[in-house]
Amino acid sequence: MSSPTQAMSPSTLESPARVLSAEEASRARREHEERADALTAAHRERRLRGQKHPVEDFLFTYYPFSPAKLRRWHPGWDVAYPVTADVDSRGAALITDVDDAGHRSWYLDYLDPPPSGRPGAGRTDTAEGTSLEIS
Repeated sequence: MSSPTQAMSPSTLESPARVLSAEEASRARREHEERADALTAAHRERRLRGQKHPVEDFLFTYYPFSPAKLRRWHPGWDVAYPVTADVDSRGAALITDVDDAGHRSWYLDYLDPPPSGRPGAGRTDTAEGTSLEIS
C-alpha cells in the first residue's frame, strides 16, 4: 500500500477507501466549520478587542494553526468526493485552491461514481488536468 506522502502515479494510485456524495461532503464541511467557529470564537473576539490571553495566544503563535486553518475541512487522505461540493450555487469556489477550470490543486478529483460492488473504483482527474483510470 502506498503512503499518502508518496508521489501519486498510475502505478501507486489506489482507490479511495470511501466516497462521499457532494451533499455528504458539503454537510461535513459545514458541520466542521460550525464546530471550529464555536471553539475559536472567544479567541477571535479577544483578538478583535486587542485583549491578551496567555495560553491561547501562545498556542496560536507557537503552533502553525490559525483559527482560519482550523476551520478548513478535509475529508481525510483516503476519502474522495465530487469537486461540486467545493463550489457554491453560483459556481464560485468555496475553497481557495479550486482553479478557474474547477480542479483542486491538493486533491485528485473524483469524477465518476464507483461501479457497484467496487467502492472507489472509477476515474480521477489530476490537478494537472489528466485523467487516470483507477481500480
